[in-house]
Amino acid sequence: MSLTYNDEGDFFVFTLMEDDETPIVSEKLILNQPLFQELPPDERLPTTPLVPMDESGQAKRVSIDNFMDTVFLCEDVLPYDGTDIGELPIDGDWTGGFMGR
Repeated sequence: MSLTYNDEGDFFVFTLMEDDETPIVSEKLILNQPLFQELPPDERLPTTPLVPMDESGQAKRVSIDNFMDTVFLCEDVLPYDGTDIGELPIDGDWTGGFMGR
């Protein structure tokens, strides 16, 4: 993985790479939008959505001023129906499986 910053446009680009650093896909970080959601299924992509989120509700977009301050790239592991799942184990998903490969 790599994360690069474009200072002219004030945005970040997340790149997922093969082990040899060959890029698989690059995508701009957009607040509350899962990465790679528009791509066809690919076993090289994460199975759990990665989403830039600001749980404080302060940010309107991802920028150099808020990334890693109030905006974080999160693994979105909560079910869409709002079900309370209790505590989530480290490296776990909401169905109880583990994300390690």
